[in-house]
Amino acid sequence: MATLKLMLFAFDLGSLSPRPSSLFQFICFTCFPIKKLEQNPKSQFSFHKWILAAKVAIVGVLFMFHVRGYKYNLPPVLLWGIYPLYMYLPFELGLTLLKSMLTIVLGCDLEPVFDEPYLSTSLQDFWGRRWNPVVSSILRSGIYSPLRGRSKSKSGLSKFIGVSTAFLASGLFHELIFFYTSGHETPSGGVTLFYVLNGVCTATEIVVKRSEFGKRWTVRPVVSWMLTMTFMVVTSGWLYFPQMIRGDQIRQYTKYVFVS
Repeated sequence: MATLKLMLFAFDLGSLSPRPSSLFQFICFTCFPIKKLEQNPKSQFSFHKWILAAKVAIVGVLFMFHVRGYKYNLPPVLLWGIYPLYMYLPFELGLTLLKSMLTIVLGCDLEPVFDEPYLSTSLQDFWGRRWNPVVSSILRSGIYSPLRGRSKSKSGLSKFIGVSTAFLASGLFHELIFFYTSGHETPSGGVTLFYVLNGVCTATEIVVKRSEFGKRWTVRPVVSWMLTMTFMVVTSGWLYFPQMIRGDQIRQYTKYVFVS
């Protein structure tokens, strides 16, 4: 991701443009998944503080379940709902801690790490706005936009290809992460397939919503939220989490998040 940031910086694009005020800031913005906040932060500190406390409490409960082995007595259907929490909460808390420390060190406000992805009402909302928006913006600037720019037409097909390719690149990045955290274990390809499937479905959703059929057909937010969360839980339980579970990847992944 740092390499992609530097490539964009060479063309005065991406999160490194405009150039940070100091070399230290430049190095931090390059190496870490952070981005300077371009507008004043919202005054909802007390509300977010309670949400953060609730997430810490949930992580504590999940940790106790893991240590005491309670999870082995739970039905598989319930585990499918717990494993997303195993991945999301430690990841968010670890990056939030990193963001808080860098905010103090750099002396500037940073973009939020996540934007409550469990409230997503569509795949586009989940991947484009709520799930790790800093990385999403890098992929959008470094892969999606150049592919769209090279296309001779701005049709739905070019948008479909751009979105799918960005998801394919994200899948390959994650396979590389698992390769290193698992002790160079041969990738199964499930993680890449997970992102490719989500990319195809997200691209299809975007094209359909912008078509005449999609503009006439509306879905209630509660229904779209249920469909989105069900899709994410099912696809992650089918393709993503088997890779994490293999060789106790959840423990290694959580350790990797907090150490880095």
